[in-house]
Order: sequence, then C-alpha cells, then structure tokens
Amino acid sequence: MLTSALVLGLLGSLHCLGMCGPIAFMLPLEQNNNVKKTVQLSIYHFGRLLAYGIIGLLFGLLGKGLSLFGIQLKKKTPDTFLTIGFLNGFLPCGLVYMALLGAMAMGNPLEGGLYMMIFGLGTVPLMSLVVYSKGMFSTSIKSRIQK
Repeated sequence: MLTSALVLGLLGSLHCLGMCGPIAFMLPLEQNNNVKKTVQLSIYHFGRLLAYGIIGLLFGLLGKGLSLFGIQLKKKTPDTFLTIGFLNGFLPCGLVYMALLGAMAMGNPLEGGLYMMIFGLGTVPLMSLVVYSKGMFSTSIKSRIQK
C-alpha cells in the first residue's frame, strides 16, 4: 500500500507543477551558490512533507477511528523555506485529497502519516527539476505560469 503513495506522487507530479510550480518559481533561493540553493530547496520540500505527514497523521487517526466501527517572501533563512513548504502542503489539491484517502485506508495514524510523506517524496523530483530549470524559461513564459 505504501508503494502506491510513491507511485501516486510520481505520476501526479505534473499536476503539482501546474498547481504549485508558481510557488516554487517564486522561492527566494540563493542563485549564486548551488549548495546553499539545494539546502534551501530541501528545507522547502521538508516543510511540504511535514505538512503532508501531519495531515496524514490526522487522517490516519480518522481511519483508525473509522476502522473501530468496521469502516475503512523574501527572507532566505531556513525557517522561511520551512514555513513556505509547510503552508504549501495545506493548499487545496485534488491529488493530495486522493492521497489522503490512501492514508485513511491505512487505518493507523503513523502509517497514514508515513503514507503521506512517501506521497510527498514522489513529488520532489519533478518539483525540484522545475526550480532548477526556471532559468531556461523566458520572462513572458514565467509570468504566464505565475498567473
């Protein structure tokens, strides 16, 4: 069942680009230091995964309760990226809602949280790729994406 979370995240990454790509484009990442940029992007992703994990934990708890009844920015500091990523995790998203059903089906809060974090990990590669490749887009394309 946990494998389905990763597959859902990987296959749904194109959806994530459309919905959250503009947020990723606007991250105030360090442009002159690739190591620092990677650390900042990793912290942002950790914030998203933390949000997904907490949501999954809550829905896993709901699933456990149901199973009892037989029903199944401009600052560049680390806290900035964690906060942006964390809040990004709470944006309304149909794909996240689908993954939450998987977390609920786990019937256990910890497994529900793990399910959502693995789903989030599946979205990291393509979301990171778009951030690193944003310099390849013209200004007009970037402004259309952000709108």
